[in-house]
Amino acid sequence: MVAVETKRERFVSVDIQKTEEGYNVVQAILKDNPGARIDEFPGYYKVKHPEKLIVNRETVEKFMGRPWDTQEFNLVIISYAGNFAEWDDEKILIQWDVHM
Repeated sequence: MVAVETKRERFVSVDIQKTEEGYNVVQAILKDNPGARIDEFPGYYKVKHPEKLIVNRETVEKFMGRPWDTQEFNLVIISYAGNFAEWDDEKILIQWDVHM
């Protein structure tokens, strides 16, 4: 018998509180990340993607109906899997390091 090695898909993910603000952030993430999937749990949403997740300030503002600072992401996030590769006034990028 020969062992067959399979490559496990490594998702980037973020867990967001199940609040009105969290819902709007999740909707923005889904809009800007084709192929992202969402799992809903009591109290939170898990959004995952096999490559990366981008949170664009402009898209979140459209769903919120008000100005949104990317630092407000700290108010809705519970946990994440991946690395914050970029975080500025316009967007947040979560992905695994390419060297991993």
